[in-house]
Amino acid sequence: MDSQSAKSTSSTFGRWRREREKERQTEIAREQEIREEQGRIAQLRDDPGLDGLLAEDQSKSQTSKRRRPLTRLRKLLYGFGAFMLAVLLYIGLVFYSPLLSVQTIRVEGASLLDSVQVEQKLEPLKGTPLTRINDQKVRELIDQEHVLRGVQIEAHPPHELVVTLKERTPVAVIHQDGKYVVVDSEGIKLREVENADGINVPLVDVGQEVPQDSAAFRTVANVLSALPSSILTQVKEARASSTSNINLTLKDGVVVQWGTAEESDLKAKVLTKLMEAVREDQSKTAQQGRAANKVNTYDVSSPRVPVTR
Repeated sequence: MDSQSAKSTSSTFGRWRREREKERQTEIAREQEIREEQGRIAQLRDDPGLDGLLAEDQSKSQTSKRRRPLTRLRKLLYGFGAFMLAVLLYIGLVFYSPLLSVQTIRVEGASLLDSVQVEQKLEPLKGTPLTRINDQKVRELIDQEHVLRGVQIEAHPPHELVVTLKERTPVAVIHQDGKYVVVDSEGIKLREVENADGINVPLVDVGQEVPQDSAAFRTVANVLSALPSSILTQVKEARASSTSNINLTLKDGVVVQWGTAEESDLKAKVLTKLMEAVREDQSKTAQQGRAANKVNTYDVSSPRVPVTR
């Protein structure tokens, strides 16, 4: 038993020694590899050609850094070029392309002028891009500055142009040199008519004075401009024997004593209320079978104490 135990112990010790020897040889080989690697690195450091390689790497790095901002600049230039191209295309499409050219012209607001004749005068605009047409060009083609206060144009893409006329407002008819002339509140001639019948503005006598230079006309015109259209169309004649004695004669023969041109807006409102009250009273009286009292005169020369007679 002692002999077998000794042999077993000896065998175990032998294996351990052999394994230990192998590990030591492995460590020695590893250390040798490390020393060899360190030697190669040292040789590379001492090699003069290595400086050239490092310089080349640094040059490539610097070139790359320079290229980066150049690349950004190139992108910005490309973007700007694309934007400018889009702008040029838009301008060409909107201002020069027949895709948005005028083919139809519609005239609105014509009273003194004939809308058909105005449309004919605007024919040269057809084929012109809508965006290239302005108020001034339209007014020049119509060529009726004495009638127009202005025009308003409105584009209805793709091909329609709407022109709204802003005509002067007729307020009176002047009889001079055997002619009847319709004028506005400034005395500007709007048109000639054969007679004053059928014209819904009153006849104003200014003698031989030019309406634009006549103080009497300006006085009467201020009064007529204050009247609502419902009353203005009823006035047959307006006369001013002096600046403090303005009288209106209605188509039914009733006289309106206006006095001066002062407070004309208030006087117009008072006259409107008086005429409405008289109509209501006459209507009630007629319903009751009684004869209505006829009013021959409205006196609004003192608008706060008006009188009817």
